[in-house]
Amino acid sequence: MDFLNPAKERRHRIALFAGYLLVAIAIAIASTVLLYASYGYTVDRKGDVQQRGLVFVSSQPTGASVSVDGVKKAVTNTKLELHTGIHTLRVSAEGYRSWERTIAVTGGDVQRYDYPFLIPTNLSTTTSANYGSAIEFATQSPNRKRLLVLDKSAPEQFSLMAINDPKKLKSSIVKVPDALITAGTGVQSWQPLEWASDSKNILFTHSYTVEAQTNKEYIVVNVEKPELSQNISKQLGLAQEEVVTLFDKKPDHFYGYSPSTKTLRSFTIESQDSRTILPAVLAYKTYANDTVLYVTSQPPSGKVIADQVSVVLQQGSRTTTLRRYSTNQPPDTSYLLDIARYDSQWYVTIGSTADKGVYVYKNPQTQVLETGSLPKPWRFISVASPRYVAFSDTARFILVQSGATIGVYDAEMVETKRYTLTDPMDSPQSNLSWMDGHRLLYVSQGKVVMMDYDNQNKQLLQPALPGFKPFLAPDFHTMYTLAPLMTDTSGVVLTQTALVAQ
Repeated sequence: MDFLNPAKERRHRIALFAGYLLVAIAIAIASTVLLYASYGYTVDRKGDVQQRGLVFVSSQPTGASVSVDGVKKAVTNTKLELHTGIHTLRVSAEGYRSWERTIAVTGGDVQRYDYPFLIPTNLSTTTSANYGSAIEFATQSPNRKRLLVLDKSAPEQFSLMAINDPKKLKSSIVKVPDALITAGTGVQSWQPLEWASDSKNILFTHSYTVEAQTNKEYIVVNVEKPELSQNISKQLGLAQEEVVTLFDKKPDHFYGYSPSTKTLRSFTIESQDSRTILPAVLAYKTYANDTVLYVTSQPPSGKVIADQVSVVLQQGSRTTTLRRYSTNQPPDTSYLLDIARYDSQWYVTIGSTADKGVYVYKNPQTQVLETGSLPKPWRFISVASPRYVAFSDTARFILVQSGATIGVYDAEMVETKRYTLTDPMDSPQSNLSWMDGHRLLYVSQGKVVMMDYDNQNKQLLQPALPGFKPFLAPDFHTMYTLAPLMTDTSGVVLTQTALVAQ
């Protein structure tokens, strides 16, 4: 029996401890290897240690060639392991213009370029519809399937076009019942405010003249069944001064703002009841059904601060004062407020036209604050005298603009890009438009300009009128624009341009 032999028992213990030690060493080595691998370290065939990062590349169309530093590596959609350093990434396909940018790769880093959008080398543009010499408005539904246009020569009816299939465009007339509209005398006009999320109803202001006095009324037009349209100004007896917007993008629930009393309320058509949400509101931005970002002279604490107004975020029953402004600002000063969610995080933008930029807050209501202190901004987008702020479709990017000066914050890469437009915007444009989650559009010298969020991969597209932004089909394979009739510059046509090579 070995346990009765002290020498054998000692050798057994030594062997056991040696085994434990070897296992511990193996685990330590494996952990170290995994740790270094997580930071992108690899060993090549020569035994040299190198550091790499992962780069994912997708494109429209798929199957495009991906080259790095002039060497073809793969086709989209793909994953690349690249050495730490600066590289030139190029995506190309036959019949398309190439997409290219310089990227910085850091060991262990993961980058995604899932947005390269290749434009056909030769654009094919055809006429889809003819309109009169003046278009009052053109607006696209949230699902991108419908385009609503009003020709000033026929102000009593709208032209509705289904654009989800460019080969089978369907046009129809939307006629709002006469009994619903206040006729007035002289010129009348329509201005679309916002679509409901159902892509069927749209809120309008209808302006009309009575005894040389211009009045307005709010009408919700159902483009599928115009007979179901509603004049909410008449139904609810709204005051002429009241400013109406949709509540949570619903066609029967609204916000109403009174410039004279500076109160913000909500109301519905069915109940005809209203409740005052906020008093002393100077400017506001709403989000979903329980979030309001607003400027007020009466902060929620109830303690009025002399010569100051507060910017407050209200979400449900919780309110947080984010920033304060002096009331001694130029009389034409306006506030730039917006709010969105990206990757489950709240982002809030606050600025004024008298500022040197726009403040960005991230999850401001979760910050732990000392008594009397305010949440700290996450970032500052430096653009002097900003005039416009907007989130991209995915809310990853925040655009801040003042004329030709642009600042764009990237919430995923946590960086800000600043640049100046070299191709001027044609009047009456005042700001760029988001095409999708990554690209911007505007009209310069009579043609559509498309570019990435940071002014790279700029593409010159088809002719367009600068007063109307381009519209994209749901699959982004076709772009629609209102353009001057080439044979008669006083005419307007709706054109469609294929963004897929034929």
